[in-house]
Amino acid sequence: MVTTFPGDQYAVASGTSFSAPLVAGAVSLMFNAANDHVVLQLQEADIVRALKHANLCATDGSLGAGCLDLSKAIQFIKSMNMQ
Repeated sequence: MVTTFPGDQYAVASGTSFSAPLVAGAVSLMFNAANDHVVLQLQEADIVRALKHANLCATDGSLGAGCLDLSKAIQFIKSMNMQ
């Protein structure tokens, strides 16, 4: 991922330390997209299933499970009909 860097520069960064805040932000957006009834019943497994809606980023396997498709993840959460 390309990000800002001191000195009015850009740099490439990778790894779990860099990715964790991005995934946390994605989960927050998913919670905000869900209606109140669904939010109260969401389990960790529901979030994991939503996050698995990823697109292949590279064919060489160098990018783990792929690139998160946030739109698909949010659609998955919105489609949940919990009673």
